[in-house]
Amino acid sequence: MPPPDDDIRKSRSCPQLRPAAADAGSLRTLLQNLPPSREILAFYQAKVQQFEAEEAEWASKLSSHRDLIEANLHLERQAAVKDEEIGRLQTAVQEMRAALIQELESRQKMLVLLEICGKTDNEITRLLTQAKGKEKQDMFIPERIKDYIRRDEKRLNNRRVQRSAENLRLEVLALESQLLEQEKCHLEQVSMLEEDKRNLRHSQEQIRQSYDGKFDAMSKQLEVLAQTQDELTQELVKSRGKFRKKERQWINEKEVFLRKLQFIQHYGCDQSPDEAGFYTGQRSAFRLGGEHQFRRRIEKITAELSEQKQLVENYKSRLLISHVESENLREQSQSAKDILRKRTKAMLEQVEVLKDRYDALEQRKRKEAEGYQADVIQLQQKIKKIETQLVSTAISKNKEHDYIKTIKAYEKELDEIKRSLKKNPQWLN
Repeated sequence: MPPPDDDIRKSRSCPQLRPAAADAGSLRTLLQNLPPSREILAFYQAKVQQFEAEEAEWASKLSSHRDLIEANLHLERQAAVKDEEIGRLQTAVQEMRAALIQELESRQKMLVLLEICGKTDNEITRLLTQAKGKEKQDMFIPERIKDYIRRDEKRLNNRRVQRSAENLRLEVLALESQLLEQEKCHLEQVSMLEEDKRNLRHSQEQIRQSYDGKFDAMSKQLEVLAQTQDELTQELVKSRGKFRKKERQWINEKEVFLRKLQFIQHYGCDQSPDEAGFYTGQRSAFRLGGEHQFRRRIEKITAELSEQKQLVENYKSRLLISHVESENLREQSQSAKDILRKRTKAMLEQVEVLKDRYDALEQRKRKEAEGYQADVIQLQQKIKKIETQLVSTAISKNKEHDYIKTIKAYEKELDEIKRSLKKNPQWLN
């Protein structure tokens, strides 16, 4: 039977068993004189088998909890990989932002060049064609007529250039505002995604901490249950050996009592024939004394049976309490498993949604970058055309200056001729 220290330990671990543990001292003396029976042996053998089955069940539960912990670690690794992907996407967004800023600066430079030029492509080509036609004309056209023609053309060209420059300026301002709005939208989207990521990480950390606490508590409870199970198995093994010894003693005593009972039934007393086997008075006295002794023994056996029943009830209450605790632990583990499954499913769905959003955002930014690059290429081509046209116009203007110098020289010569004619009017005749 279990020692009193084990009873005290069990009463401390289970507060509902403290009254039963308090009576362990008085029950121990009664249990030492407890008469054995085959029913009690069969009952304890069944309990030992039940404890072995429960031990196997707890081992399977521990393996299932181990699998759950491994799955949780796998999910944490996947979340770390997703965080790395999100960091890469953030770096790509920052690079895209720097490229957009550089494009804005290049556009501002283009605007400055367009303002310096002050003419459209069509006007520059028309001026070049007109300059070529003028070069083909005769050099001795009157300069005053050329000046009037140039002034009229310059007025018309200035008006057209002003209109085209204003249109280009408005278009560029509209593109700048559109780029700024798109950049603001991108920054807002990135900030929202970062906020979602922080919230998701915070919720995952809270869930992980709660699960760690639950797993620690469950592991401690499992350790306590394993210790109590080991103690109960040791007590059952000891009690099994003691019950076998008592069973042998009871069988021997039973044989002795049966022989005595046969002798009493045969001879009427429980003594030897040489003492009272041949006298009827002594036989009746011995018979009455034997009946009193048997009655006392029956009362003693009934008292022992009642004590044994109380002990069995105590063990039954302990087993019921342990069964209730195991059921509670089973329900807690099942609920934790369900919650973990739901949370992991929700986390995976959120990760998939974030991944889809990042893919869509990346595709959109790629398309916008391609559009911006196409616009930049077109503007660069226009700038190259404008530069070539500016060079050609500068060359034509240099030629016009040379023509003006020659014409002024001719005018000076004509003035000198006129003066000489005024001085010598006979030359006219």
